[in-house]
Amino acid sequence: MRHSGPMGERPILFVDVDGVLALWDAIVDVDRVYLVDDSGVPLLVPVGTQSRLDHLQHRFQMVWATSWAEDAPEFLAPILCVGADWPVLDFDLAKWQAICDYADGRPFAWVDDDARGEALDLRDHCPTMHLVVHADHRVGLDDDAVARLIVFADQLVALPSD
Repeated sequence: MRHSGPMGERPILFVDVDGVLALWDAIVDVDRVYLVDDSGVPLLVPVGTQSRLDHLQHRFQMVWATSWAEDAPEFLAPILCVGADWPVLDFDLAKWQAICDYADGRPFAWVDDDARGEALDLRDHCPTMHLVVHADHRVGLDDDAVARLIVFADQLVALPSD
């Protein structure tokens, strides 16, 4: 397993749901999946999402960073077959601040469809090495995003430790 960061820890990957794992106005192939709560409302999950997340969780410590909060592991993990044991980021208003606080000096990445403005806040106020990947809400977490995240994680492994 590849490690980086303080004390050999893997970097953290904060994962949003809406627009990343569940799309609207999708322009890619999707699976229509239904939540276990029988709400009747389908989620449009990009084909290949499960394998992408599985690949990423070998390089990152995964954290749900979504307004779904505790509903993410409860309802989405059974559908995606990953994420049941991921911690959930608790945030009220400024997600970027909660992410920086949670990381507490560890390198991290964040994938979100709505992070452009907050990425600037992170750049200006969070000195920790990080990567923000903006997902198109019509495409979600795609192979290009996964490749960027893996390169980021691999670069951290190559950095000399203190």
